[in-house]
Amino acid sequence: MVHTTENPFKFSTLGTSNNQHQVRGQYHPPPILDKKKIPKPVKVLLQRQSNPAKHCSRHATTPKSPLPSTVEQASTSASHADIIHSAERITASSQEVKQEIAEDGDDDDDNRDTSFFSMDRTAKLTLLSLAVVDFTAYLSMSIIAPFFPKTANEKGMSDTVSGFVFGIYALVMFLGCPIIGMLLPRIGPKFVFLSGMFVTGICNVLFGLLVYAHDGFEFTVLCFIVRIFEALGAAGFTTATYAIIIDIYPDNIGTVFGVLETFVGLGMMVGPAIGGVLYKVGGFILPFSVVGGFIIFVCWPLNAWLLPSYDEKCNPAPPSDMLKLLKIPSVLLVCISISAGAAVWGFLDPILEPQLRKFDIGPEYLGLIFMVIATSYALFSPVWGYVADRMDNTKGLIIAGLLIMMVALLFLGPSPLIPFLPDTLWLVIASLAVLGMANSLALIPTFENILDAAEIAGLEDNLSTYGLLAALWATAYSLGEFIGPTAGGALYESIGFEWGTTAVACFLLVLAVVFIVLCVTEWVREKSKKEQQLPVVSEKTPLLKKCGSVGDLASHQQNGAIIKESCPECQSLIRTSSHRNKDLHALSV
Repeated sequence: MVHTTENPFKFSTLGTSNNQHQVRGQYHPPPILDKKKIPKPVKVLLQRQSNPAKHCSRHATTPKSPLPSTVEQASTSASHADIIHSAERITASSQEVKQEIAEDGDDDDDNRDTSFFSMDRTAKLTLLSLAVVDFTAYLSMSIIAPFFPKTANEKGMSDTVSGFVFGIYALVMFLGCPIIGMLLPRIGPKFVFLSGMFVTGICNVLFGLLVYAHDGFEFTVLCFIVRIFEALGAAGFTTATYAIIIDIYPDNIGTVFGVLETFVGLGMMVGPAIGGVLYKVGGFILPFSVVGGFIIFVCWPLNAWLLPSYDEKCNPAPPSDMLKLLKIPSVLLVCISISAGAAVWGFLDPILEPQLRKFDIGPEYLGLIFMVIATSYALFSPVWGYVADRMDNTKGLIIAGLLIMMVALLFLGPSPLIPFLPDTLWLVIASLAVLGMANSLALIPTFENILDAAEIAGLEDNLSTYGLLAALWATAYSLGEFIGPTAGGALYESIGFEWGTTAVACFLLVLAVVFIVLCVTEWVREKSKKEQQLPVVSEKTPLLKKCGSVGDLASHQQNGAIIKESCPECQSLIRTSSHRNKDLHALSV
């Protein structure tokens, strides 16, 4: 039997002709196979052919009579050739299966380049426009800090009411994000994004005009009204932004989220400085006019041009889907971590400045110290986003972020639990830098964790789910923004700065420990489930088990491969053709 086809299993060359095998009745054995290069499935089939009595019960009862050695060798040679030919057919069929799967697109996720730098020019420009909007939005939030309390006092507003003007923004976002998330699938994320941006820009301009309102009650009411509508606009484009991220950048969610959070940090960092400069140049009206005009005349047209249109509308996700997600312990803990990260950011706003008065530093240096945490957050956000995109399970990053934030808060106090720490300005600056880095480490992976949980829970991959997830994240973050300053002021007045930071650090420690226990429990449960489902396979475990009597058909599964066998010669070998077990092909031996 002649075989000149190249052997895909890398056997030794079988280029011998029939004349060489049989010359005038003499038998010349074929070349010896290199057993080290024979795949294990082929070895098993060779053993079955060479010793059928060992593998088939019917041969054990009626063994064959002995044959002359020459005839027996010839029979064995033919069996070897048949097995090699069958192996070639299996390999060829396997290659055809891989080609079909590649054409169907099943392996696209494994083969294509999904790195951030492989994005096309439009995707990168879209990301840039989204980043500019996030920067401007948080710039408008923080721009009023240097001068609004002074103007409010001149208009007859108390410090307590002035604090509520700041806090109402986060509270309205907390209440509005779930509602907007439900409406988003019906009216489309692009419309929600552009509408929210336009409302925010108009409200910024109107807020600057409030300087012409009458003092007292009128000024106070108008401040709350304008601030509420500005927060509704921010809730609209924030929720739509997260939904657009999932749709446009499904393979780079961590990296894209990190880039956007960098611009969030930059907006919070430079907002007070820009606000102070513009207020000094043109008074109360100029900062809001500049920011509002930039949103309306620059950001709005740019995003209207770059963002994709969503013509297909769908029904919003039912509230049961939100409850289904929150019933998952890991999702609930991730949402608490989001709120905790946002709360730590806002916790220091009302209490850090009074704590720094003891160092007797000027206002210009005080502003630079406030910028430390925002600068650190902005610098490390893209780093953690890049790392999160290359990890299968990012819960460890969240836990590490919580623990490092805990340590940073203990050093920031410094905590009375660590009496040997010096109370110096440099320790405060270093603690703020570490706190900003850890805050981004804890927050950046959370969005991808919620998305993975939605996939595991079986939610549909459509715009309704995107809106649901975006609303869930934005709601958790807004809750933390509202709780942080409120809790910070209350703790500072009741127990002081040192014990207040210690109390928040203890809360973060408890949250991290619960997270660790949950991760260990999930790992143990997953491991036990795999052990129950998969049989124990060793090197001595045969791929084909023993058959019964004639006509019996045995079938079993090992390591993702379904094997069917029937006596006398175990004629069928059916293997799965991909790691996903989607396509099943029968290969005749």
